[in-house]
Amino acid sequence: MSKMSLLLGRNWQKALQVVDQNEVECYIGESSRRHIFQVRGKSGVYITFAKTYCSCQAHYYEVVCKSEAPYCKHQLAARLALALKRCPVTVVPDTAIAQFLLDS
Repeated sequence: MSKMSLLLGRNWQKALQVVDQNEVECYIGESSRRHIFQVRGKSGVYITFAKTYCSCQAHYYEVVCKSEAPYCKHQLAARLALALKRCPVTVVPDTAIAQFLLDS
C-alpha cells in the first residue's frame, strides 16, 4: 500500500476512503460493453471512465492541465472498486451510457 501511495500521491488514500464508503457504482453498456462509473464525492456525483476521464474539477486541473497526478481520486476509486468487486455492476442500454455523459 505504501508503494501505491508513493506512486499515486494523496489521491490514493482518498480513493481508498471512497471505496470503503461504498460510493462507487459501475454501469456497463449492453452492446458496447463500455464501463462507466458513478462516484459519489464530497461535492456531488461524478461520472468517470476509469482510465481517461472524470467530470470532477480535480481531474481537469490536477490531471489534464497541471499533470500533477496520473488520475483523480474518483478514477482510482472506480478502478479499485471494480478490481476488488466492491461496487454494484448494472448492465444498461448504450443510450443510458451516452445520457450519463450528456448529464455530467
